[in-house]
Amino acid sequence: MNQAELVSITHSPELAAVHGITWIDVPEIENGTVEVDLKLSKGRGFTGLLFRASDEMNGEKFYLRHHQQGKPDAWQYHPRYNGHQAYQIYQGDGFAGNTNVPQDEWITLTLAFSGDNAQVSVNGDVIATMDDLKRESIKGRIGFWTLFGERSIRNIRVSEQVDLEVMKAADEDVAADPNLIQSWRVSQPFEAAQVQSFMQPEIIGPVVTVKASHRGIADLNTVAPIADDKNTVLASIEVTSETKQKAELEFGFSDKTAVYVNGALAYRGADKFRSRDYRFLGTVGFYDTVTLDLNAGLNTISVGVSEKEGGWAIAGRLLADETVKVVYD
Repeated sequence: MNQAELVSITHSPELAAVHGITWIDVPEIENGTVEVDLKLSKGRGFTGLLFRASDEMNGEKFYLRHHQQGKPDAWQYHPRYNGHQAYQIYQGDGFAGNTNVPQDEWITLTLAFSGDNAQVSVNGDVIATMDDLKRESIKGRIGFWTLFGERSIRNIRVSEQVDLEVMKAADEDVAADPNLIQSWRVSQPFEAAQVQSFMQPEIIGPVVTVKASHRGIADLNTVAPIADDKNTVLASIEVTSETKQKAELEFGFSDKTAVYVNGALAYRGADKFRSRDYRFLGTVGFYDTVTLDLNAGLNTISVGVSEKEGGWAIAGRLLADETVKVVYD
């Protein structure tokens, strides 16, 4: 970048970013370019940038997984809501991918972002392209996000100039799937112990509607931050049936779940990070199925979803005949 275009330039000494957020001392920008020299350690580690951030809990996040270079999840993008990780939700083209960034040597990483688009290059070669940034395009802060491992940082350069080919993401029309549950009524968080019984807990308080979005998943990270005593929500839908009959719910969740049909427990399961093997990420998908015993008339299907880390989420597809309908607000 041309120095005349810079908002800020910082030369040596090197910065050894610690775990968490290390803010870059520049004005807030909406669109721009960040260029930085990095040296990443080998072994498990995560190094990236939080941009368009209103605070450390909210923004857009891109990072490299030191230990997964050369593999399908070498890099990751996801929106950051309420301080949550969300890699278990945001997968596929434009959200995660393969690259092979050198380690234990200096590289130059460039992040350019404008509108719904962002692109990351290393030593001039594009390694990641994102054409569907999920959060609203606003002015925000820029900082390094780091976890585990070691890294050295120097020569930080930030500009409002952007050299980026703007692309339009292919429309992800979740409404095209007639079986997909389009939205859920979601409670405020409560303690996980309340969903350990055989009967649905009585949750008093306001509810919010969370729509299905990327890959048909409702991102529950948008509801609230997580705490040890507030790590579970109840996501519900109402279903009408002309007769007493059975239906099926194909669903995905993160991290633990209890499914209730008209107040009675029908299913309990876990899908958390490393719950199946040492490389299992807990990625959300339509991997589980539960049989629903529906009454004639109105039925309530409620899913208790408990979260630890990686992406608080629920997704569902209702498989039934045409006499069964989901009731939306």
